[in-house]
Amino acid sequence: MPIYLFHVYRAIEPVENGDLFHFHEAPNPKCPVGRNIHALLDDKLKAIQNAMEEEMRKYTLADLREGMRDLLAKEN
Repeated sequence: MPIYLFHVYRAIEPVENGDLFHFHEAPNPKCPVGRNIHALLDDKLKAIQNAMEEEMRKYTLADLREGMRDLLAKEN
């Protein structure tokens, strides 16, 4: 079975509760930015994470190995 970059990422990147982005865990409800920051960004950051993870599912370690071989061959 091929090992994809996504597998490596999941193995080494601590993703807490499935979310890559963690910020401002206790915003001040009196602050107009703080009380709205999660409503503004949470869905967008999740979409960004999903897109990144989908891209990582396209590339394998074997792809990287082959790419490195190609680069080294061009050097010689």
